[in-house]
Amino acid sequence: MLAKVSYCNYCCLMGDIHKSYYTVAIPDGAMINNDVVSWTDARGKKKTGKLTKNKRVIVETNKWIARYKDEHGNLHQEATGCKSKDMALAYLRNKELEIERIKAGVATRKEINASVQSAVSIEKHIQAFRTHMQSKGNVKEHINQTIKHIETIVEFIGAKNITDIRQEKIELWIVTQIQKGLTHRTVNSYVASCKTFLTWCIDTSRIDSNPLKKIKKLNEAITRKKQRRALSEDELKKLFEAARLRKRRKNKNGNEIELIYRTLVGTGFRLKELKSIKVFQVDFERNEITLKAVNEKRKKGTQQPINADLSKRLKKWTSMKLPKDNLFEFTKDQLRTSFENDCKLAGIKKVLDDGRSVDLHCLRKTFGTMLARAGVPITTTQRLMRHSTVELTSKIYIDVDPIDISNALKKLPKID
Repeated sequence: MLAKVSYCNYCCLMGDIHKSYYTVAIPDGAMINNDVVSWTDARGKKKTGKLTKNKRVIVETNKWIARYKDEHGNLHQEATGCKSKDMALAYLRNKELEIERIKAGVATRKEINASVQSAVSIEKHIQAFRTHMQSKGNVKEHINQTIKHIETIVEFIGAKNITDIRQEKIELWIVTQIQKGLTHRTVNSYVASCKTFLTWCIDTSRIDSNPLKKIKKLNEAITRKKQRRALSEDELKKLFEAARLRKRRKNKNGNEIELIYRTLVGTGFRLKELKSIKVFQVDFERNEITLKAVNEKRKKGTQQPINADLSKRLKKWTSMKLPKDNLFEFTKDQLRTSFENDCKLAGIKKVLDDGRSVDLHCLRKTFGTMLARAGVPITTTQRLMRHSTVELTSKIYIDVDPIDISNALKKLPKID
């Protein structure tokens, strides 16, 4: 363990600089003359130190430490990173000038910290932000995507330091990307990553305000390229029947594919989430499936309820499986191909005249729509679908047909 004691003090106004020492074991090949130890380190540099009674060597650090009191009278001690005494004194003097400016009311501590950080390269700030995200336990994919978004915008606007990120530059990037055909949703995700980064910069005193605060989200509905629709009950029956009848390759029997469809429709699970489920995660007594936090999109985990019919089918399906076996064995590409073929066999149109389409993920939308049509409160539907907001559930994952609206209006009371 290093024991540090200050000595070699040089006073300067309110503070001083000093060096410290630490103890090490006697190096191999060291020469001892009385209590003076001499040796050559791994880099070929000659060093000396004082021998202690415990047969250890006291070694002086080669860099200076500054000690001073801030504007509130609190004592600070920090490494200057300087080997030169003159440079270390200059470092201390700069610190004291900052304190004098704050006391005189010329600047605030927040402004001074932001000014110091503005001289640091933007790459170092981004790397520090990556480390911050890693320390919070964010998943690797999310971290990489966020950093990619930030770096893409930084490269476009030519930012060298953090103060180069300004509202007008980001607005120019937004306009350019829209002209290139990027969807509003994609543009929003890039800007959101930058806003998150700049909020962190405020929290760590790197800047004193967020230059992107007044940039509003674009309306994502305007440029949404793909609009999924929910399947009707009749279409679901035909899809399940097609799955049972069509021959499968690679031992993929129709019963398994049908059960995968039923599970997706009955839980709202995403493909990646369903693929992670093991047999032991299905509780047939309580009729629920446990989804681990590490495998859930929002990384919170859940106990997803399932109806008795699906529970009975899954129990029969897993009767010959071991607890640690996967509930289903499939790849995304294989399942997507099977779904397209089954839709074709069932006579389900891939794209309607209004542009709405079906794919595997539409089974999740079907789950949300069926809950809504069954009269389940929107807040309950939101929880079952594990959405962050009710707005996401209602606008994206629930189909409201004209007939639904008409039936709703018929329930209004007649007032003479």
